[in-house]
Amino acid sequence: MIQPQQFNFKYMVIGVSAAIDGNGGVQVTMGLRKLKTTLAAIKHVYVVRHGDQAEEVIISHETAPGKTKIYRANANMGDAEFRRFVDTLAHYRPEADLRRYDSQTAHRMMGATNVSAIVPIVMTALFTLGALIMVMPWLIHGIDGGHAEVTVAQLGDADFSPDSRNITVKQGQFLIDAALQIETTSEGSTTVEWAIPLVPEDWETGDPVHVVLKTHELSAEEAVGLDPGAGVDGVLRNVMWEGLPSDEADYLRNNNGITLAEDAVEIEYQADTSLELYLGIGLVGFIFVLMSIVSVVVARKQKQQQAAVATGN
Repeated sequence: MIQPQQFNFKYMVIGVSAAIDGNGGVQVTMGLRKLKTTLAAIKHVYVVRHGDQAEEVIISHETAPGKTKIYRANANMGDAEFRRFVDTLAHYRPEADLRRYDSQTAHRMMGATNVSAIVPIVMTALFTLGALIMVMPWLIHGIDGGHAEVTVAQLGDADFSPDSRNITVKQGQFLIDAALQIETTSEGSTTVEWAIPLVPEDWETGDPVHVVLKTHELSAEEAVGLDPGAGVDGVLRNVMWEGLPSDEADYLRNNNGITLAEDAVEIEYQADTSLELYLGIGLVGFIFVLMSIVSVVVARKQKQQQAAVATGN
């Protein structure tokens, strides 16, 4: 004879209800996820621990001859009603209780995806992919071994694409009076970077500005030595999200009296793309190794937790 029982437990702030009626019917409701089956139809019952915060019961039940479905319900760690519900299922269906098995074996027997096992792998892949995307401009610039000579006027043409982003830009002039000085003070010393509008030699006041040269700190001698007419070496920063920062672009438009084109491009003077390549590779490699170590640690902890479940601790 089956005694009707009601079980109420929580997962975080979500209420979960489960019931077994006198005819052996089993119902579980967790938000929009509902299970309606019978004790006789239950094929497997297994419990997974998720860290020190939550537990999950996995119920495999037969929906038609030869067809089974997986249902999952969660509970806060240590919830007595959750444990009583699982123990009751195991009492009526002892042959379905897989808690004595390790996680890999139990999931294989149920035909269920071992979510806990793949999460560390997915996280490693996502973090590594995120790092790769973050440094992608560095990598693209780093493997660009070419060089191109271009004019300022060519860079103002939206349809123009140089053979390399490592360029020598010629036939131009600086709008020094409209240049932006970017001062940074650290530990008592101040460095000055420049954002200098660069225009064709035939540029006239009111014409749009399509090119801005960005420099790191320059000495007076270095500044005087820059000759946009004869040629200035730099890297065209137009990979993915690269370009003139919006705050600098707004400042040039609003404060320095120039008409800065919406598609204005940035050239970085004396950029070290080889260093960027090595830094990019190093960062992606570091993230991959770090997340791999974390994944191994998490996998071992999960194995220990599941062993504790199997022994009833």
